[in-house]
Amino acid sequence: LTWPSSLQVPVAFRDVAVFLSAEEWAELAGWQKDLYREVMAETFQLVSSLVRKEGKKDRRKTRKKEEENKEKRERKKDGRKEKEV
Repeated sequence: LTWPSSLQVPVAFRDVAVFLSAEEWAELAGWQKDLYREVMAETFQLVSSLVRKEGKKDRRKTRKKEEENKEKRERKKDGRKEKEV
């Protein structure tokens, strides 16, 4: 399942995590606390993997723009050399 890019928004761990108050935490049984920790750790890993993927896309875009700008500067420089000759 792929969402259109217009529907994709940045997500942070705090956007999807479930936070419990001290009182709520105290009410949980041991197995529930273990489950909570496991689910939150998995959620953190998943969100972190999304951030890394997005970061790679951004770096690729930046690198491509830098290459395009370098090519433009070189073409300009070459154009000036031809006029001088």
